[in-house]
Amino acid sequence: MAAPAWSPSAWRTLPVRHQPVWPDPDRAENVAARLSAMPPLVFAGEARLLRESLAEVAAGRAILHQAGDCAESFHDF
Repeated sequence: MAAPAWSPSAWRTLPVRHQPVWPDPDRAENVAARLSAMPPLVFAGEARLLRESLAEVAAGRAILHQAGDCAESFHDF
């Protein structure tokens, strides 16, 4: 089966394999509608810059240092 053309709502055409049981489906749809009206968390230019930066890493011209709340502390090592 060929993948559907991408669009922001293309995911809705895919089979649902892992979905919680929503106690109030109407409320869930209302929340989804409200979220879809909000600005994106990441803008297209930021995503393009990330892809370019990761391409530099893949080509061996840069390194990637991943950190975050769940990363180990340097103090521990």
